[in-house]
Amino acid sequence: MGRNLSPEFIRLLLAAGCRLLPHGKGGHDVWERPITAHRFPVDAKILSHHTANTVLKGTGLPKAF
Repeated sequence: MGRNLSPEFIRLLLAAGCRLLPHGKGGHDVWERPITAHRFPVDAKILSHHTANTVLKGTGLPKAF
């Protein structure tokens, strides 16, 4: 398995102005990008560069991994 990319990924989201929404049910965190009002799930432990880049692409942010 790869290393945990979550801390670096979260720093990127926060720098882009994204915010963590209150926790609901399930094992994923829900984030929102206020500029686009887009909500998206993020796994608590991201181990794959592909997964991290796919989530970034879905939010309109450039690839970083």
